[in-house]
Amino acid sequence: MRLALDNPSSPSTILAEFYRFAVLLTGQIARAEQVIADTLVRAESELAQIRSETSQRAWFATRIRERCLGDEGGAEPAPRLLREDEDEAPVEVLEIEAYLVAQRFHRLPEPGRSALALFYLDAFSNEDIAKLLKLDQDALAETLGQARTRLQELLRGSPSASS
Repeated sequence: MRLALDNPSSPSTILAEFYRFAVLLTGQIARAEQVIADTLVRAESELAQIRSETSQRAWFATRIRERCLGDEGGAEPAPRLLREDEDEAPVEVLEIEAYLVAQRFHRLPEPGRSALALFYLDAFSNEDIAKLLKLDQDALAETLGQARTRLQELLRGSPSASS
């Protein structure tokens, strides 16, 4: 499920990655878009001070996560995850698929939800993810494993997934 991108360093690719991250954390397209917009406004004044690309990505991930987890919202139309392979399936199917994944992903408890979303973002090493979430490597590995198992249960509609 890791992202396969032609040019992983292009600004549009990076923005799309962070958009996916926000959708997975919030489960809602409008909130994700607002979080990205607000973060970009804030970046204009703060990001110039950060020199390395890794540090800039960490700054974005941290700010987006703070905004996504800071407030809760209501239901809304199905989010789209900007998939590159839209020719392979009807748009309606992709929208439903994205909606189901985002809604179930949003049910994951923290920090598992953020850990798994950052892992799938594929912009950070496991060491960087652990630092961002203030976890040690063993705790991150356990958190990722539990989040994966829980997401699989949620996607299968397991009875234990409703707890």
